[in-house]
Amino acid sequence: MSMKVFVLGVIPPPIGGVSVHVKRFFDFCNENSTGIEIAIFDYKKKKVFFGPFKKGIHYALWFFLRSNIVHIHISSGLKVFALLVSKLFLKKVVYTHHNSIVSNPHLFRFMCKYSDEIVLVNSENISESIGGINSKKKVHEVPAFIPKSHKASLPLELLGSLGGFGDIISTNCSSGRIIDDEEVYGISRLVAVFQEAASGRLIENTALLICDPSRSYNDCFNWSSLYNLKNGNGVIYWSDDVDFSEVICRSTCTVRATITDGDSLSVRESLYYKVPVIASDVVKRPQGTVLYRVKDDLDLMHKIVATLKGQCVVSTPHKNFAYDIIDIYYDLGK
Repeated sequence: MSMKVFVLGVIPPPIGGVSVHVKRFFDFCNENSTGIEIAIFDYKKKKVFFGPFKKGIHYALWFFLRSNIVHIHISSGLKVFALLVSKLFLKKVVYTHHNSIVSNPHLFRFMCKYSDEIVLVNSENISESIGGINSKKKVHEVPAFIPKSHKASLPLELLGSLGGFGDIISTNCSSGRIIDDEEVYGISRLVAVFQEAASGRLIENTALLICDPSRSYNDCFNWSSLYNLKNGNGVIYWSDDVDFSEVICRSTCTVRATITDGDSLSVRESLYYKVPVIASDVVKRPQGTVLYRVKDDLDLMHKIVATLKGQCVVSTPHKNFAYDIIDIYYDLGK
């Protein structure tokens, strides 16, 4: 008899690191002989996804009652309610914390104490928040990266915009969130650094491609004026949905200019496809990442220029971490 896993989270749209992770894990379980039946309850859409089907609330209740494991991918306080209901019905619970910081230590400790297994995608800054758990054996660090299972194509309009450039630097964001007067995704910082490098003739014939399906930066710049900068350089702003993994494959390098982060999907995806990736040192990054000092524009510029000159080569192999989650499920089912 197969194991039944009821996943609480969201899947695209909108596109974000967590929603993409959940969707790719769902696809992995459905397309491989894992011995696991999986259903995702997208609590924002109020729909259940099971195999190729999309069903309503009644099916969510039916599958939940028959499930062996409930896996929670929720960042809001709703996760506590999900945990309590799951334990009330004697379900095994796996909780994944998708950030490198803990915004509410009390809720986090509660989740850690009463969940059967805890998955941290990046544990560097969280160890002190785990205090009080009787057994840390149930805490696992499992990066969020799962490679996509299907190839996709880029829009012809985007391909046309990129066609005239020799090098492509790409980045993405899913919101315009601000913390302490700083953009979380650092888009404005990256644009300023790119303009400075173009003006100083440190780069040439290079495009900075910003993928922002949230359209948070749609009105922040005069994007058309940034398309033609000095020395054949230009900024391209793309606000429609796009498969960023395909963007990565066409890029010379990618940049992750965040001031806070978890286990970035785009960083690991770049390494998986052997595309150099430059990222802030705000959290522990995977081996092979080109690090720059967070909020240090000059260091970021130097790393971009060095990478475009071919001074950074990716050789670190990256695995599919879906297998680690499957192992946790089977250990719970013993």
